[in-house]
Amino acid sequence: MMGVWANFESLKGEFQVAYKIINSEVVVSNKDLSQLLHDLSIPLSCLNISLYSMNCLETQDFAQLSRQIELANVANKKLNELVQSVKIKQRTDLKPIEEVISPLEEVEDILKLLEAKINKKQLKIIFLKSKNKLWLKHKKTEFFRVIMNLMSNAIDASHQKGVLILSIEKLKTGTIKIEITDNGCGIAQENLNKIFERGYSTKKQTKNNLGEGLAIAKELVEKNLGYITVESQEKQGTSFTIYYR
Repeated sequence: MMGVWANFESLKGEFQVAYKIINSEVVVSNKDLSQLLHDLSIPLSCLNISLYSMNCLETQDFAQLSRQIELANVANKKLNELVQSVKIKQRTDLKPIEEVISPLEEVEDILKLLEAKINKKQLKIIFLKSKNKLWLKHKKTEFFRVIMNLMSNAIDASHQKGVLILSIEKLKTGTIKIEITDNGCGIAQENLNKIFERGYSTKKQTKNNLGEGLAIAKELVEKNLGYITVESQEKQGTSFTIYYR
């Protein structure tokens, strides 16, 4: 027991240091890093919640302790990936590297990061996934930004105790299809052709919500040889579908 607790204390210390360093380093004047601040918000929030939960847990509650360490590990990994992607982007001497990712594993990590947000609304998540291993040529951090934006929006649009359906499959044509569906408030038909415009949002704009999430998601999907569609009905819900060739 002492060994497990010592390991927990060590991990907790590392996460606290990482949180403070990243949280201070990203507050910079460079406008090019404004998107990074937005992308870091969910992993930072997850890390902070996990650290708080660890401090509140009883020493005997190994199941919850293990879960919070797992969530903190995922958050820490994503924070490092996002920061590294910006550093690499600033290196003009490096050639672009083609990345191949597992979309299933990436989505599972995102669901872990959003766990607190999902639980707060008491949402039921239905995850329909391919039984076979899927691979996708895609920048890992860009895939994260796409799915995180769509999932966050779906959670925000969902009613308390609502249902959110997420599916990933490979079609017979070889295309990978990712669909995110909520049964929330929906989008008015006259606004559907505006939602991918920069600056447009159905939510109140704040410093953390500038109405650029869906526009950025669409750009990144198309950059990685895909396309995105949306279907919605007011008071019934919305479905976003991504197709990667």
